[in-house]
Amino acid sequence: MRTVSTYKKQRGFNFVELMMVVAVIGVLSTVVIPAYSDYTSRAKVMDAVSLLAGLKNPMMDYYMTWGTWPNVDEVGGKISGTYTSIVVSGKPNTYVEATMKMSASTDLGGKNIRMVYYPDTRDWVCTTVGSSNPIPDKLVPSSCK
Repeated sequence: MRTVSTYKKQRGFNFVELMMVVAVIGVLSTVVIPAYSDYTSRAKVMDAVSLLAGLKNPMMDYYMTWGTWPNVDEVGGKISGTYTSIVVSGKPNTYVEATMKMSASTDLGGKNIRMVYYPDTRDWVCTTVGSSNPIPDKLVPSSCK
């Protein structure tokens, strides 16, 4: 006796199923792409913060020894990085400021972040306050807010 197979030959996806996949990918991309962009921008800002952090001790030592705030090149500090175009010191104010490269991203190009030294308490504060072109708050590390 012969049995009739009830299975149909599988033909692939139909149009509605394909459109559902496209819709899901579209929704995910609207969430993921901006989040990834902010994540990479924050990583680029950390390049500037790490350059500034490397200058803390040499700048403070020079200030404590000579009584004047030095230029970055006087302490032999690194003045540029992968995403940072230049690091300068504020004279006579006690700060160092990093400027982001124009190629870093559209949100960061030419923006600044500072490390300010307070001699009376010997503390360093990372901030964008006082910068002529500050980095947007959403991209600043939490330690600098």
